[in-house]
Amino acid sequence: MISQIWTPDNSHLLRYKSEIDEGKILVGQELYQELENLIDDLFHNDEFFYDTEAAVLRMDFMENCIRLTKSPYYGMPMELMLWQKAFIETLYSFKMAKELKDHGQKIDWFKKVLLLIARKNTKSETCSAIANTEFVVGKSGADIVCSSNDDAQASIVYDAIDMMCQLYDPKDQDTKRNQRFILNRQTNTKIWKISRRIRKEYSK
Repeated sequence: MISQIWTPDNSHLLRYKSEIDEGKILVGQELYQELENLIDDLFHNDEFFYDTEAAVLRMDFMENCIRLTKSPYYGMPMELMLWQKAFIETLYSFKMAKELKDHGQKIDWFKKVLLLIARKNTKSETCSAIANTEFVVGKSGADIVCSSNDDAQASIVYDAIDMMCQLYDPKDQDTKRNQRFILNRQTNTKIWKISRRIRKEYSK
C-alpha cells in the first residue's frame, strides 16, 4: 500500500497553514501553535494516520445540499471558506493507527473539539451545517444535542438546523419533527435541544 503524500495541493489543513505563513491570512498565536502541532502529528506521529474520506464526504454534502438561513444569503448554497475546510478536514481525518492495525476499524482521534468564533462570523451557520451533515451522513442512531445555559441560546442553533433541514427536505420525505426533536426516518438519528434550566428540572 502506497502512503498518501500530503501537500497544500491536496490538503486544506496544509493549504490553510501555507497561506498563513505567506501572510495571506492573519491568525492568533494559539491557533498557529495548534496548527503546527497538528502538522507535526500528521507527518511525524506514528500513533495516527490521515484519511480524508469522511471529511470529503461531509464537505461535499455541505456544499451541494446545505442552504444558508440568514439574510441576505438565505437559500443560497453554502460555500465553505478555507478555514472551515481545514477545520472539518482536521476533525474527521486523524485516525488511530493502532485501532486500524488491531481491529481493522478507522477510529477518529478527536472526540471533542472547542471551536472559538467571533461574533457575526458564521458561528451558527457552521455549527448548524455540521450538525445537519452528521444528521444525514453520520452514524445511525446518534443523538445530536444543541445545549446552552438557557433555552433561547440553545434555540438559535437548533432553529438554524431545523431551517436548513426544511430547505433540503421541504416535503419531510426523509425527516420528521415534533415539539421535542427532529428525526431522520432512515437512520433514527435525532436532533434535540437542552438548556441548563431544563437539566436542573430533570435532576430534581
